Amino acid sequence: MQMEVRKLTVGYGAAWVLDQVSLQIGAGEFVGIVGCTGCGKTTLLKAMAGLLEVQDGEILLDGENIFSRRFDRAVLRRKVGMVFQYPEYQLFAQTVEKDVGFGLKYSRLSREEKQERVRWALEQMGFSYEEIKDQSPLSLSGGEKRRVAIAGVLATKPELLMLDEPLAGLDPMAREMFLEFLEGLTGQGVSVVMVSHNVDALAQHAARIIGMKQGKIVMDGSCQEVLGDSRALRTIGLLGSEAAQTAELLRANGVLPGSGHNAGRLVRFGYAALTPQADSMLFRAGEPAPVHEFHHWDSTCNGTAFAAQKANGRHWDCGFANGHLYAGFPHLYWAGTPLPQRFVTAAAQYAQTKTGRTV
Repeated sequence: MQMEVRKLTVGYGAAWVLDQVSLQIGAGEFVGIVGCTGCGKTTLLKAMAGLLEVQDGEILLDGENIFSRRFDRAVLRRKVGMVFQYPEYQLFAQTVEKDVGFGLKYSRLSREEKQERVRWALEQMGFSYEEIKDQSPLSLSGGEKRRVAIAGVLATKPELLMLDEPLAGLDPMAREMFLEFLEGLTGQGVSVVMVSHNVDALAQHAARIIGMKQGKIVMDGSCQEVLGDSRALRTIGLLGSEAAQTAELLRANGVLPGSGHNAGRLVRFGYAALTPQADSMLFRAGEPAPVHEFHHWDSTCNGTAFAAQKANGRHWDCGFANGHLYAGFPHLYWAGTPLPQRFVTAAAQYAQTKTGRTV
């Protein structure tokens, strides 16, 4: 599946919402779209789904203009799926099974094939098919309604899946499971385009980011290029990922060399012991501390203040530390360690030097 948007212009009255927007979506791409409220993100998705009249431009689906009178709209409905913002408000059927299967009602699939599609879609959203299929969708919690509504789109197995703020209302575990599922779809050749204000989620899962401002595309590049540049993101009214913001602050103060990037996979994963090479604010030389890592991000310079080692013997150097800070990918454990007291002591000393008063 290939979709190309050419110089798309959409307006409501005298106001232009999209102004000469052009982009391409390839098979198996995971594209995130970011921008402040009102910049045209939702309008762009609706236009790509063929749900809006446009004033100018073209949208080509596998080379065919979807606005042409000769274009078969059934092809668009079959190949493109759209999850709207607040999809839970679209639930209407008597049972969850009927609601999720509604999009298959007029397909040529057999009854058994439709049932298997519904089962698959619900399971992908973390449900037990047997437990939920006969429940009323209106009796579910807000987060469950949203997952059921998303399952209804997944059941059609579109080649291009577009989602408008799908993470709102999902708990952290359901959110991560859903994002990993979307990544899995791209591995099967399905294209995913997701509008989201959750920059950190996109940083971990999207391969390409499009930034919009006032109806125009002003940024389009790899996740590393776009989300790693907090200063550029601020020009479109957004903050970068937490990792990028922290790294930028530390680099600005001369602490961290190198630059961060999304590796697109788990770089380091599991438990390890962190042994400092020298005394610092939190650590004492040679005194090991328990840590763990779970990161898709990496840096061109990870530091050498510590020696990290896993139980299987794997070891590496990492981290930065001095009398005022600790910076590194490993997550520290505070319970049962001297680190909290050392931090409190260091903070009190810092406050005393700034104010002249003992804290």
